[in-house]
Amino acid sequence: VLKMWSSCLGPASQSVALSTRSSDPQWKARELPVLKPLVADLTFLQKQHITITVCSGSRLQGAAVLPLREVFSSSPFAFDLPLECGGQTTGCLQGVVRHSVVQGYKG
Repeated sequence: VLKMWSSCLGPASQSVALSTRSSDPQWKARELPVLKPLVADLTFLQKQHITITVCSGSRLQGAAVLPLREVFSSSPFAFDLPLECGGQTTGCLQGVVRHSVVQGYKG
């Protein structure tokens, strides 16, 4: 399970739990939540980050931090982040983030 949270997003969101165990888990887009910020101010959002954790059952596999500054500079934005747990690198988290601006959105 991927869990994602940020002070600009409100309550934590999570992915669908994968039905198979793998040392290289992969989620499809439909298995991931759509994240909606609490505010619509892009200048503010570019200074924020999203913390992403990878869990297997109740066991934490690691965490990564995705700075939103790069996410809003281009869409789609590809990332490759170190996954860390207890000060040790436990893997990497790779993916693509797409964002869209909805006209009239107030957060």
